[in-house]
Amino acid sequence: MTVSASISLDIKASSTVYSSKLEIPAAAPTNATPFHFSVASHDDKGAAQNTLLQVAVGADSNIYVAVAPPQDLLSKAAGDVVQNLKVLVEQGKYDEKTGQFTA
Repeated sequence: MTVSASISLDIKASSTVYSSKLEIPAAAPTNATPFHFSVASHDDKGAAQNTLLQVAVGADSNIYVAVAPPQDLLSKAAGDVVQNLKVLVEQGKYDEKTGQFTA
């Protein structure tokens, strides 16, 4: 038996909507079809603003994690102490445009 899952959740905070998506296909992840999870912000009209979190898991222990919260969330969480935060962890080479790991 094979099972696949797709989950999406939208949360509104002030005038910003945060959308999270999780896609798990029925097959094991490969470098061409990795598992994906993301959280992105949108304004009230649905226009994309920022990708806060992006995760991809491929074959051969390939992983990609990018975290970049927007300034308004950083200010709410840490005041004016943290001005910018971007974190990237990558094992294997991930192409954000194609959503695949490359050799």
